[in-house]
Amino acid sequence: MAKKNKKTKKQKKDSKKKESKEITKQNLYIMWVLVFMIVLIVSFVGFSYYRENYVNHFDYIGLRFTKTRLGEIPLYAASIPIDRKGQIIGTYNINLMNDPRELENVKLELHDDRLSFYRQFPVYITIAAEIEPCQLTWGSIASLSEFLEKFAMLNVKPGISNETHANETGFDYITCENKPDNTVLSISSGNETRITKIGSNCYEMVFTNCEINQLTERFVVEIIDRYMQHFNEKMEEQKTLENLENNDGVENNGEV
Repeated sequence: MAKKNKKTKKQKKDSKKKESKEITKQNLYIMWVLVFMIVLIVSFVGFSYYRENYVNHFDYIGLRFTKTRLGEIPLYAASIPIDRKGQIIGTYNINLMNDPRELENVKLELHDDRLSFYRQFPVYITIAAEIEPCQLTWGSIASLSEFLEKFAMLNVKPGISNETHANETGFDYITCENKPDNTVLSISSGNETRITKIGSNCYEMVFTNCEINQLTERFVVEIIDRYMQHFNEKMEEQKTLENLENNDGVENNGEV
């Protein structure tokens, strides 16, 4: 009977050791799970911060662009400051379907390095009759027209560069040759995607492989780029002038 009690005590002792080992293993397992979860959370937060600040946002041509989505369509949004007589009166919001940095791949040839419009006369967007049929053709042309009207404050009108087709459709027959006093954007399809300035107020805009959206947005981004350069120069001049006026005021107060 004594032996039986002795064995029972030993069993109890072994059982306690076994339980202790199991608890230690459990604690170790829980600790590793917690460490893994903490690493996972930190990684997720770090990735989200990186994505929000370095992937979904970037600075280009003096603007802060944000990458968003409209369903499956990627958009690149930015707000352009509107300046009137040295005062910022608001912003113009733009949404591009292409990364503006990649639009530099579209060839732009300005023989005089100037992008200018005759504001006193209508600006014509004239389309070739044999233009390549693409899904985004008319939407891209409409977006370009809207930008020129609402941002650049131009009077934009449509036209057709083929006289026969113009007469059949009721549109004005417009070419760079028959409208020498107007700015003309002549859009057609060809062997490459490019923008070429011809003369002082004619822009030949050609696209291939349905790259019309890249073509029109390249033109839009070039206008914005030049506007922002001019805008920043004006802001710097104004800041310099204000600093000079403040310094003059300090000197005058000192003399009194």
